[in-house]
Amino acid sequence: GAEQPDLLFLPMTDWHSRIQRTQHLALGLAAAGHRCFYLNPHLGFQFRRIYCRERGHRISTLAAGLYELHLRLPREPVVHHRMATSRECGILADALGRLMRAAGVKKLVQLVSLPFWLGVAVKLRREYGFPIVYDCHDLLSGFRNMRREVVAAEADLLECSDLALFSSQPLLDAKLAEFPSLRGKSLLVRNAAAGGYGALHGEAVPARSRSGPEKVIGYVGALDEWFDMA
Repeated sequence: GAEQPDLLFLPMTDWHSRIQRTQHLALGLAAAGHRCFYLNPHLGFQFRRIYCRERGHRISTLAAGLYELHLRLPREPVVHHRMATSRECGILADALGRLMRAAGVKKLVQLVSLPFWLGVAVKLRREYGFPIVYDCHDLLSGFRNMRREVVAAEADLLECSDLALFSSQPLLDAKLAEFPSLRGKSLLVRNAAAGGYGALHGEAVPARSRSGPEKVIGYVGALDEWFDMA
C-alpha cells in the first residue's frame, strides 16, 4: 500500500502536563504505524538548569515511533497566552525543516491543536508542501485563560486548514454555521475512553450487588473551571 505519512503535532499542551487529546492522538497514531513528532515548547518549565546550559535543540523518544522535539526559543511561549512572533516562526520552521530532511521525511501531515502555531504551519506548508489539519478540540472562547488574540486567530486557521477535525457535533455545527467554507473539509473525531476502569488502573472492576436500584457513576477527567460541580 501507500507509504504511511509522518505526523508533526503542534500541540495544545506540554507533553508532560496532564494527558489530553493531543497526546492520545499521538500515541494512537504512532501505535498504528505512523512516525510521530511532538513539538514540546516547554523544556525550561520542566528542566530549568538544563535550559540555562543547553542552547541547542533536543530530541528524545517518548514511545515506539513517537519523538519529542524541544526547539529552543529566546523566550519560551505559553501557547494559549499569545501568538508566535514572526521571529519564533522562522526559528521553528527552520529547525523543523532541517530535522525533517535529516529524518528522511517524504510525506508529512501537520496536526495543529492551537492557533499559536498558525504561522509555523503556514511556513512549513509553503516551503515543503506539508498539509495542515486543525484539530478543533474545544470552544476556545470558553476558557478564561485563553487570550483574545489566540481565539481571534482561530478563524484564519480554520480558513487555511486543509482539513478540520472536531471533537463534538455541537462544536462542528457551530463552526460550520460561522465558516461555511469548512463544509467538505470537516470530520467528527470524538473523544473516547481507554477501555474503562480496568484499562486505566490495571485491575478488574469490583463486583457489586445487583439487588437494589443503586447506580454507580464514575468520572475520569479534569475538575476545572468548566466542570459543573453542582
